[in-house]
Amino acid sequence: MNRILRYVALGLCVVLCATSCNDDTSGPEQPPLGDTLIDARDGNEYKIVQLGDQVWMAENLRYLPEQHFDVSTKSPRYYVMLDNIAGEELGDEFLKMYGAYYNLPAALQGETPLAVGESRVIRGVCPEGWHIPAQEEWDRLAAYVRDNGLAAVGSDGVVDETALAKALAAPQMWMLPPDTEEEPQPTWVGVDMEKNNATGFNGMPVGFRAVAGDEAWMHLCYSAGWWSATQSAGMGEGFVYAVRLWSDYPLFVTNSDFSVGVGLPVRCLKD
Repeated sequence: MNRILRYVALGLCVVLCATSCNDDTSGPEQPPLGDTLIDARDGNEYKIVQLGDQVWMAENLRYLPEQHFDVSTKSPRYYVMLDNIAGEELGDEFLKMYGAYYNLPAALQGETPLAVGESRVIRGVCPEGWHIPAQEEWDRLAAYVRDNGLAAVGSDGVVDETALAKALAAPQMWMLPPDTEEEPQPTWVGVDMEKNNATGFNGMPVGFRAVAGDEAWMHLCYSAGWWSATQSAGMGEGFVYAVRLWSDYPLFVTNSDFSVGVGLPVRCLKD
């Protein structure tokens, strides 16, 4: 019973989607998905999508060489959503639907994060021929959305060129936070979800594994995030830029400061 109540408190949509959502990336007309990627390390197969001159994984990485239940800012940590056990039914379903979570040492496989503007490529935990995107590469993805007319339309019927998040967000699972005070806007990811995912990137709101505080798992159904390989310019050592989407926010943020101990999903970019 405690486990069931825990799922309800953190967002019932996580469990319901894991047992009922399919792989459909429905929504607006999308760019065609390219060939699939097969990870030779474990046989996992991933949808990929070409957006401009970039080729992205259209799913979160599922590579899980081991599983952890504690946190660290120094050593690699690999997690499954809500600490469900890989190899058991629910843990395997969560891993399949939402991918694994990695702290930064796991994501970068011990390599030093990039300085802002540095052009070094870090493969990290990605399959061979793919790498952890630098912040600059995430910014290029944002530019693709804007430059191809995929930004969301505001309540006044005018395109808001800053509202890039909906085009990258999955068309299901998003929930508005219960304490939302503002009037919901059509540019928000969690509103009119059938208009999400114009790119086919399919970002799902799987939150993150916290490194401190009373809650181990946060923002399930309310936010999506992925690691970049670039060190935070403002916070310095111990923090790296992560990329974020929120259900009640229109912007695609590529410079959110996250502690290296946080567990986030990984999206790989083709070399």
